[in-house]
Amino acid sequence: MPISVRNTVAGAVSGRSIPTPDIRKTLLKGEKGEKGDKGDQGEKGLQGNPGPRGPQGLPGPTGPKGDRGLTGPAGPQGPQGKKGEKGDKGDPGETGPAGPQGERGPRGYQGYQGVQGIPGSVGPRGPQGNPGKSAYQYAVEGGYTGTEAEFGVKLAALLMEV
Repeated sequence: MPISVRNTVAGAVSGRSIPTPDIRKTLLKGEKGEKGDKGDQGEKGLQGNPGPRGPQGLPGPTGPKGDRGLTGPAGPQGPQGKKGEKGDKGDPGETGPAGPQGERGPRGYQGYQGVQGIPGSVGPRGPQGNPGKSAYQYAVEGGYTGTEAEFGVKLAALLMEV
C-alpha cells in the first residue's frame, strides 16, 4: 500500500510517496510485551472439501443370527419337468383305522338241509350239582305271602284238578 514518507529523510528530499513496509513496524519498534489473554473462539468456518477415500478396513466379527424373515409370496408355476425313472417299490404302509359299520345287506337264501350226522357217544357223568330252589321259594320271590304248609295244600289241590 503506498504511504507518504514526508517525515522521513527520503520523503523530505524528494517530496513524493513511495511504497514502503508498514512504517509503524519499521520505525517504531519497541520492546516485546507480555503475552495477551486468549481470545474468543472465532466463528465456524466453511465446510472443507471431502478428503480422499481411505483404504479398505479389515472385516469385523460375524454378528448374531437374525430372526427368520416373513415368507414371501408364492412364485409362478414352473414348466413341466421330464418324466423320471421308475423308483423302487416302497414298504407297505401301516394299517389304517377301521371304517364305520356298513349297512346290513339283504337276507340270504335258505341253504339246503344237511345230511343227518352220526350220533355221538355218551359222555361221562358230571359232578353233583347244588340243590335247587323249592317251588315255595320261587312262589315267595314271585310275591306269595302264605306259609310253606299252606302253599303245599294249595299245590296239592291244583294237581288234583288236572
